Amino acid sequence: LRVLHILETVCDSDKELTLTDISNQTGIAKGTLHPIIMTLAHERYLKIHNSVITIGQQCFKLGNAYEHSLNYLAIIRPHMREIVSQCDEICQLGVLDGPDVLYVEKTEPDQAIRITSHVGKTLAASATSLGKALLSGLSDEAIRALYADGLTRYTEKTTVDINMLLTQI
Repeated sequence: LRVLHILETVCDSDKELTLTDISNQTGIAKGTLHPIIMTLAHERYLKIHNSVITIGQQCFKLGNAYEHSLNYLAIIRPHMREIVSQCDEICQLGVLDGPDVLYVEKTEPDQAIRITSHVGKTLAASATSLGKALLSGLSDEAIRALYADGLTRYTEKTTVDINMLLTQI
C-alpha cells in the first residue's frame, strides 16, 4: 500500500517532488521511504534527477497497456475529431472515478487557448461540465454520498454547495 501511495502521490503532483515532499505528503518517514524510492527507481517505475522524483518508464508502459485495453477508443477517436472539426471546440471523454472524472481521451481544436485537463488525470466531477454530465446518471443520494466530505473549490465560481450542484445537474 505504501508503494501505491508513493506512486499515486508522484503521479498526481503538478510540481516537482523531492524525497522530503513525498514524505510530507504521504506521512511515510524518510528512512522508510528512501529504500522504497530507490527500488522503484532501480526498476524504472520512478526516475530521480537532481533530487527530483518523477514517474518512470515502467509506469508509462503500464498506462499504455491500460490504454490499449480500452478497445473502444479506436472507435470513438474519429467521432471526437469530427465533433472538434464541426464545432471548433474541445471534445473530452471521461469516466467517473469515485467523485472525480478520469480523463480517458481528449481532442483539441487548433486554438491558442487550451484547457488544462490531461488524459490520465482526474478533476472533481462536481466542478466540470463533463463531470456533471456523468453525475446526472446517479441518484441525488448517490451524489450526496460521493461528496459527504464536501465539494472541491478550484475557482471562486466553482459550486461548493451540494444542493446547488444537484440543481445544476
